[in-house]
Amino acid sequence: VQLKEQPYYTLELFPECRVGLLLFDEVRNAAQLRQQVLKGNLPAILDPIQVLAAVNKAVHNHRLQKMKTHGLYSEIIYNLSPSKSITESFRRFGITDNDTSLLVITVDLGGGKGCDGGTDDPGIGAKLAASVEGRQLPIGELSLLTDVCKIKKFYKVTEEEERLGGLLDAVVCRMAIREAL
Repeated sequence: VQLKEQPYYTLELFPECRVGLLLFDEVRNAAQLRQQVLKGNLPAILDPIQVLAAVNKAVHNHRLQKMKTHGLYSEIIYNLSPSKSITESFRRFGITDNDTSLLVITVDLGGGKGCDGGTDDPGIGAKLAASVEGRQLPIGELSLLTDVCKIKKFYKVTEEEERLGGLLDAVVCRMAIREAL
């Protein structure tokens, strides 16, 4: 796979952190990749903002040592879900053997500290992406791989909510208030 430049985002509350997002379609080796690392399942991802909200919450919980899961990447997957069930979160957002589209998420916590407590490998996104047998897409094409009906059903978004604030706002609000429900 010839890699395009990976877009990086910074988290407003954690400006030293860099988040990379790589989008792939026509993936032929999902089963092999699943054994390597967990990544985001696309039909339920609407926008990079949704992912960044989950990453922000995961980094915050990581810094406070209050994660619900055992690792930062699994915490990101958990935080994408409106459900308090870790198993349900992985079922909805984890990679399956038959997936043909996926979003690779990399997080650099800054200061040379990796997500697992070890040192960061700045080329981890490129290494992961190089093992994907598929076509890399610009992150702006994420919405083309999204199943809006699934998102509305999974997040239980009403027509009124969507009309008043938009689907993305409703989804991010569900993610944010999960612990309060």
